Amino acid sequence: MPTEAFLQLKQSKKNKLIDAAVEEFSSTPYDKVSVFKIAAAAGISRSGFYYYFKNKADLYSYIYLVKIQNEFDSYMNSIEEKQDIFTVFDARFQYYLSIKGTENEPLVKQMLQNIKSFDLIKIFKEKTVSLFNGLSTKDELDEEIADNFGFFENFDTQSLATDNREDVLMLAMLMNIMTIKYISSYFDGNITKQEATAEYRRHINYLKFGFLK
Repeated sequence: MPTEAFLQLKQSKKNKLIDAAVEEFSSTPYDKVSVFKIAAAAGISRSGFYYYFKNKADLYSYIYLVKIQNEFDSYMNSIEEKQDIFTVFDARFQYYLSIKGTENEPLVKQMLQNIKSFDLIKIFKEKTVSLFNGLSTKDELDEEIADNFGFFENFDTQSLATDNREDVLMLAMLMNIMTIKYISSYFDGNITKQEATAEYRRHINYLKFGFLK
């Protein structure tokens, strides 16, 4: 997340840095994204960038939060009752589908390409559940996992066979894989919105009810 110095900036200066970052992250694979290029486009020095953000991963997480996640969080916070994890993930899946055709589509498409290039075993080992995970250092991942455990407190777990956080975390990670698979297929034009939803729900039901007849 940004430093206090960034939070104290005028909104116009914040927007200039955010816009420069969105442009770079939308058009360039993560490992090729240039902090220098973002800083130059925002009218600040490279050292100035590090005055506002710890590193590239920090900025990437923030861009995802302000451009993508905040709107969904606002929607979920407007619902008074706790929802079960399957309902929340289904709502989030529909939200991501709705991004296609909006100004945020290029950013999400590149983020999906980024996550598909990461080592799945590494992601499971580090137990991070962010949709666009795999970009943080070990310390940052530990911080993120702690935040995610707080997030799970918002779920109604009464209908689950377990309320163990590690088990719920694993379930969320598996559901994220399904989300990435079918959102990617839809954004790439391989399937329709209706087909993406049907296939996503079919595979989620395997997690929900199992494979045995």
